[in-house]
Amino acid sequence: MLFVGVAAHDNEDQISGQLIGRGAVAGDIAAPPVWDPATEAIYLLRSGGVSRTGHSWPGLHLAIATGGWCDADIVIDPGPEALDARWERRLVPFEANLRTGRRAPRRQRAVLADPDPTWPQQAQRLMERLLFSIGGMIIRADHIGSTSVPGLPAKQLPVIRLVPRSG
Repeated sequence: MLFVGVAAHDNEDQISGQLIGRGAVAGDIAAPPVWDPATEAIYLLRSGGVSRTGHSWPGLHLAIATGGWCDADIVIDPGPEALDARWERRLVPFEANLRTGRRAPRRQRAVLADPDPTWPQQAQRLMERLLFSIGGMIIRADHIGSTSVPGLPAKQLPVIRLVPRSG
């Protein structure tokens, strides 16, 4: 089961409709279903009028945005072609990996990226989601590694370290 949200300027309904047309199940962020990793489904959790901070709803696995929104995991151009590609190459495999407990394939070589001033916000969004999902099992979440150092080139994704509760 994968929870997805859409943050779009004028076409949130259009993007949401396209996702539902591809098989996403409509839901509400205010009353999401109980997360069950064994359930094969991609849930589109709409805001339903609920206020949210920067489109980083903590209960989502992924946020999709169009246009200038940069506080999202997937930024697409409006239109069905871009969404088709993301659905097949990212959303469906991500849901299958969650359901089966399989790790996504890793590149054999690290790909370095120029410093990105949004890395701290990206890490914070990931930590909020982890704390929301498994908060009772951990003491602390930290953003570590090269993306946590301002101005330093780094591997492209923030690294989050979770400190588990003992006993």
